[in-house]
Amino acid sequence: MSSDAVSQQIDFPTVSSENSFRSSVKPQLSEDVSAEPTGTVFSEWSVIANTMIGTGVLGLASAFTATGWILGFCLMTVSALMAVFALHLMNSLSMSSTTRQVSWYTVSGLYCPWAKLVVDIVVIIKCAGVAVSYLQVAGDMLSMLLVFWSGTEFSESTVRSLIIVAATILMAPTCMAKELKSTTLVNVLALVTITYCVILGCVYSDADGGDDTVGIPPQSSFTNILAKLPVFIFAFTCHENMFPCATDMKGRTQKKLDFVAVSAELTGFMIFLPAVICPYLTFGSQVQPNYLQNIDYKNNIPVQVGYIALSIGVLCSYALQVVPIVRSAMVLVTRGKTISSPRKANAIFYIVAAVCQLVPMALAIAVHSLGVTFSFVGIVGSNTIAYIMPSFLYCMMVRKTGSKKNITFYLAVVLCVVSICLLPLCIGSLIQQIIAGTV
Repeated sequence: MSSDAVSQQIDFPTVSSENSFRSSVKPQLSEDVSAEPTGTVFSEWSVIANTMIGTGVLGLASAFTATGWILGFCLMTVSALMAVFALHLMNSLSMSSTTRQVSWYTVSGLYCPWAKLVVDIVVIIKCAGVAVSYLQVAGDMLSMLLVFWSGTEFSESTVRSLIIVAATILMAPTCMAKELKSTTLVNVLALVTITYCVILGCVYSDADGGDDTVGIPPQSSFTNILAKLPVFIFAFTCHENMFPCATDMKGRTQKKLDFVAVSAELTGFMIFLPAVICPYLTFGSQVQPNYLQNIDYKNNIPVQVGYIALSIGVLCSYALQVVPIVRSAMVLVTRGKTISSPRKANAIFYIVAAVCQLVPMALAIAVHSLGVTFSFVGIVGSNTIAYIMPSFLYCMMVRKTGSKKNITFYLAVVLCVVSICLLPLCIGSLIQQIIAGTV
């Protein structure tokens, strides 16, 4: 049975086995393969912006405790510019595709086949890490509220675990979304709730309350800065969903895709600014990886609403991380082979989708430190998927197609080399900080 026939019978990922790689695609939801693109600039902007503006908005202020104002804003700006440039490279790769369907799998197959496995593993690590942070935040916020409201001596850790399990079950149907554009409404809802939390941080700010520093804080060190650097990278990463958005974009052009990329990153930057300035001014070196935990919630109804709003916001973003995990996991499980039996295709999809949600749930319950999650995912997942792979694949495209090596090519080379060098430096520093108990 052909893959097209299977696509018509079931609503789950299948694998194409066309002889020509140009027509073969990474396992996709059947609607992605058969339906005409209907995405607009707004709907794709909402996907990219919401992918980025999640828990990253909470951790930047904490990163400033190692950098101070000047270096912090420099790293923040450079991270945003590098993210935009990498998205531009991805959009160029999308426009070079001979078919509408574009993914990490197809692009890697065209220009560097051996990288297909690496890309999918990194997508899984990065997205799973972000999904873990979403569940951590929801579990922390809601467990604190429930224990406080109940007025009992329930173990906050136990309540946190139960909330994480309940949240995973609640979001399971959303993680089966047939198309990214079907999440537009929840994307906007998530952006609104997170914006409320940013406003909350501004309202309860005190310019004279913290021990913030203009230069590098005296208690900081070079390894401390390197351990926090991935938080800046993590905050501006949304690259795992750029290719699906390019596939779904109606009337796809480089200009449209670049506009989505720039507007999404600019939206994130503008929201991040007050989320950094107000908490760091108020709490200084004591600001938490989730700055809302610095604000007294027991006597403040608006703060309690903020806890609920933040939980809703991150859970609305949860599916945007799980769906790419499922897609990449299907590639690894099926090894690019055709699934001819609809029943077998259904079974494989359900099992893979279940595992891809159970693993983040288990990690979120086991790991309590949000700062460690930010740093680890930032350097291993975000750095690779946002900087290394887009720049590397772009360079391979130029090399294979014989295109002229212009300034974009050389900037891509620099981005790739710098990002690769950051891996051992930041990982080593993070491990040192974990051992020292400072993160």
